[in-house]
Amino acid sequence: MRSAKGTMAALRALWRLRGPSGLSAAPARLGPAPARSRQWQPDTEWAQQFAGAIMYPSKATEKWVPPPLNDKDPVAHKKVSSLTINFGPQHPAAHGVLRLVLELSGETVKRCDPHVGLLHRGTEKLIEYKTYLQALPYFDRLDYVSMMCNEQAPVSPV
Repeated sequence: MRSAKGTMAALRALWRLRGPSGLSAAPARLGPAPARSRQWQPDTEWAQQFAGAIMYPSKATEKWVPPPLNDKDPVAHKKVSSLTINFGPQHPAAHGVLRLVLELSGETVKRCDPHVGLLHRGTEKLIEYKTYLQALPYFDRLDYVSMMCNEQAPVSPV
């Protein structure tokens, strides 16, 4: 641990190295004062030398004209009347039990073609030798979003 006397000695040594030159109080002045000198600014005459198509023209290229500054390609527009997408078993909102082929016009669904073949999962084979009561849990697993609707079909005839 350094003593207070040693700390003060170190501070005095640093002060001697820096000296009372006043550099810490006032900024350094380098060169003439800015108020008395003029600063060069580019003017029109200076910019004209770079106005050509290339910087160092030859006889073949001195007649080239640069394109206008606002020369832009027109924005490409494509008219899309309808878009067909798969809202299928891989979509997180489809729950893996249904595939929809949707034809969209903007955000409006114009046509929907449902494919329910993914609902099978071998359920028919699993419940071949079971009673109605034993088969009910299998129907719940066909579509976990609307379970009661799937139970209604096999229970109704009973």
